Parts: sequence; C-alpha cells; structure tokens
Amino acid sequence: MDELVRALIQKATSERRIRLRAMRCDTTVVEADVRYPTDINLVGDAVRTLARVAGTIREAVPGLTARVCNRSRAVGKRIRQLGRRLRGRTGDKHAEVERLTTEAASHLRASIREARRLLLEAKSTFRKLREWVTRTQQRLVGELELFLTRSERVAEQVRLRFAEARITDRLVSLFDAEARPIRKGKVATPTQFGYVVQMTELTPSTTRGARGLLLPPTVGVGNPHENELLPETLDEVAALELAPKVAVFDGGFRIRATRNALAGLGSEVFIVGAKNGGSPAHRKRLACYRVGCEARVSDLKRRGLRRSRLKGVAGVHT
Repeated sequence: MDELVRALIQKATSERRIRLRAMRCDTTVVEADVRYPTDINLVGDAVRTLARVAGTIREAVPGLTARVCNRSRAVGKRIRQLGRRLRGRTGDKHAEVERLTTEAASHLRASIREARRLLLEAKSTFRKLREWVTRTQQRLVGELELFLTRSERVAEQVRLRFAEARITDRLVSLFDAEARPIRKGKVATPTQFGYVVQMTELTPSTTRGARGLLLPPTVGVGNPHENELLPETLDEVAALELAPKVAVFDGGFRIRATRNALAGLGSEVFIVGAKNGGSPAHRKRLACYRVGCEARVSDLKRRGLRRSRLKGVAGVHT
C-alpha cells in the first residue's frame, strides 16, 4: 500500500474515532481500454503500428536503408470483405473467415520480416555511433522491438487458431498486453477483457447504511480466484493494524481457505451459502450487509471503475 494512503486511513481512524469492526469484500472486473479483439483486427493493428514506428525510426536515425511497407490498405480491404461476408446468409462463413484472416496474416508476416531487418540495422548503427546515440533513438528502437514481439504473437495466434490448437496466454490487445479475457457468467457481457479487482470496505458496524473506508484495491492479471487475491487484501488490513470482528464474503470464496486466511485476525467469517454460526437474525443481518458490496461496486463503476483508461496493471492501480 502507498504510504500516503496508509497514513491517511490511520489518521481517519485515530482522529475521528472510527472503530472499524466489520469488513466486506467483493471481486469485480475492470475492463481494459480495448475493443473486442478479433484476430483480423489485431492483425490490422500490428501492420499499422509496425509501419508507423518504423517510419519514425527512419526519420530519427539517418542512414537506414531497410524499410517497412505500410500494408494497412491491403489488410483493411480484407477486414471490410470479412464484415460483408459475416452479414450475409451464406453457409460458408467459416471458410471465408479463415481465408481472409490467413491472407491478412501473410501481410503481417511480411511486415514482421521487414521490421526485423530494420531492427537489426538500427542496432548495428547504434554500435558504430556508440556515445552519439540519443535517448529518443534508443526509445524508438525499444518500442519497435516491443511491438515486433507482440506482432509475432498475433501471427502465431492466427496460425494456432486455424490449426485447431490450444492458445495459451492469448494477446487481446497490441497496446495493453497484460489485459486478459475474463468470464464471470454475466448474461449481458459473458466475456470481458481487462483485470480482476478485489474491493474491500471497512465499516463501524453491520447495520443498514453503514459507511466506512475503502482500502486500495487488489488487482490480479488473468482470471484469478477470489481466494488468490485475498492474502494481499488481508496484508492491507494488517498493515493498518486493524482486526475487524466480522468479515463477510459472497459464495465465490472457498470456505476453508477463507477461514484459514483470516485465522490470524481472529475475525468471524460469514460466507453466503455456507454453514455459518449465530442466530437466524444474526445471519440475516450479515447477509444483508454483504449485499451492500454490490451497491458499493455499482456506485464505483458509475464513477469510473468500469473501465481503466490507463494501460497495464500500473494503470489499473492508479
């Protein structure tokens, strides 16, 4: 946790005399700032990006002879053709998708070969210039190397898809490589592309309308289980020297793993759907208290938590 945030929460709990006795925790998805990642659109992004970065390097580093042809028009033509084929009523759509995507990927592989030659030539020029190389030139070459690696991943994904092979660690965006496809079972959006975020709220009581403090969220790459993010969340609580009397979770948390994780805090653990102790009125109050997580997350998403406009895990943390 950032030291400034920790000091702020400690000051709030000490000076305002807030005793945080209850904790509720929920996990949601923060979408990355990407469009729906079809294979042919990723190929188009890779072709355009390689040509753009290569052109900038040729302007910044004089004497380079290798060039990367801009094949975005050829790929864009196939993207439009694919859109028209998918809107049609013919039964051979799969064959057309494979043909047009494979043709676009062949253009990408040609751009990759040219970009690799340009990268090798630029590095050879840098070895000759030595101390005369500027930071801008080094940054541009590093950017070309980064996008070249990601473009190769896109071309390999296309090959694996039509070879009916399994694709692990799928790249869904050329510009946000850490974003991952996440399935949470929602009807409107069965698959989202972004990051899993665990939100934790500490309140003085479990009564209706209880208001407290939000801890800095725990961010996970990929589709981690709720209990995989829970230890980092509890580290935030321990860093504030807090020990809530009751901790409430939804049914997505595993019973044994959750209780073992909170054993050090000595908190009562309430998980919806599990066998919990206490009177019926006590269990009903904690169940209603847990529902407040949904309202809190919904309110945060309306305020900007739905999508991260910054790239990568660091951007989601910000």
